[in-house]
Amino acid sequence: MSPSRPRWWGRCLAVDRSLTAALVSSLNGRRIRVVMSGMTHTGSSIVWLAAGLGLRRWARDDRAARLGRRILWIWAVTAMLDGLLKAVFRRSRPTASRSAHFISVDRHAFPSGHAMRAGGLSMALASLLPGWLAAGLWVWGGAVCLSRVLLGRHYVGDVLVGWVVGLLTGVALRQTVF
Repeated sequence: MSPSRPRWWGRCLAVDRSLTAALVSSLNGRRIRVVMSGMTHTGSSIVWLAAGLGLRRWARDDRAARLGRRILWIWAVTAMLDGLLKAVFRRSRPTASRSAHFISVDRHAFPSGHAMRAGGLSMALASLLPGWLAAGLWVWGGAVCLSRVLLGRHYVGDVLVGWVVGLLTGVALRQTVF
């Protein structure tokens, strides 16, 4: 550990690694791995860029167009924040992540871009959706976050911080842009 980091930070990271290892080891079985892999891909940046562009292009009503606009705003702002924060913190991904069958656009784990996007989308889109669909969106966001940890792509702390940054991004955009 770097001498400039406080001792409590090292303890937090150790707890984070331990909790993550326990969760990753609980994921056994091909079926659950396939489900979690599918879930994690639903939070991918390219999926939401395509969804936002598609809604903006082919929207048949104002609500669909607003959904597309919000998706694109969340996509852009969380992508910038994710890149900036990963460049600053440069936390390596968990060891389990190296054996997973994923294409990575970066080596860094903190914060989780998937979690940030899921939190931002949940916050920004829920008010435009019927109650049952908004609830499903929040459940989806939590499932994407869980999948990132269970597949060994992130530590628990990466996902929690990503989720909170995403929520705050959604709140900020709702109050300023939307």
